[in-house]
Amino acid sequence: MSALLELFWVFLPAGIANICPSISAKWLPGLSYPLDFGRTFRGRRIFGEHKTIRGIIAGVMGGGAVFLLEKYLLGSIAGEGVGNLPWYFGFLLGAGAVGGDAIESFFKRQIGMRPGKSWILFDQIDWIVGALIASRGFVIIALPEILLLVGAGGLLHFLVKLGGYMVRIEKTPI
Repeated sequence: MSALLELFWVFLPAGIANICPSISAKWLPGLSYPLDFGRTFRGRRIFGEHKTIRGIIAGVMGGGAVFLLEKYLLGSIAGEGVGNLPWYFGFLLGAGAVGGDAIESFFKRQIGMRPGKSWILFDQIDWIVGALIASRGFVIIALPEILLLVGAGGLLHFLVKLGGYMVRIEKTPI
């Protein structure tokens, strides 16, 4: 497997983790408590209503499950990259992806953007930046590969969000 495909394979759990909160909102009605429990910072909500405990759990568990599937069922196809990473790596990627999204939501709230409103570029790359930060110490990625991951991750986010809108999982196409 080429190094580039292996890099995408390693970060696939982060992409799945990024999708899981939206899917869980439709299929798991419980645990919809706001992550910030309604608290404010400087008079504005910390994360807003759209960041929930359910979404965080779904993202972390989804990322972990996909990685375990890659590692144990498809490890021989995935190559050395997945095989040499610890079993909990996917959970870290999931936490990084949903954590990056939550941090971006914090900044959206602080500049006065309403929940659900798209912040072009930042909404598309927050999850991959979070996953890259979470992967530090586990994988070594050169700057050109980081830029490729951010660009491809942003494009993938846009396409998945558009697909989610078309099947009525997402409320907006971007």
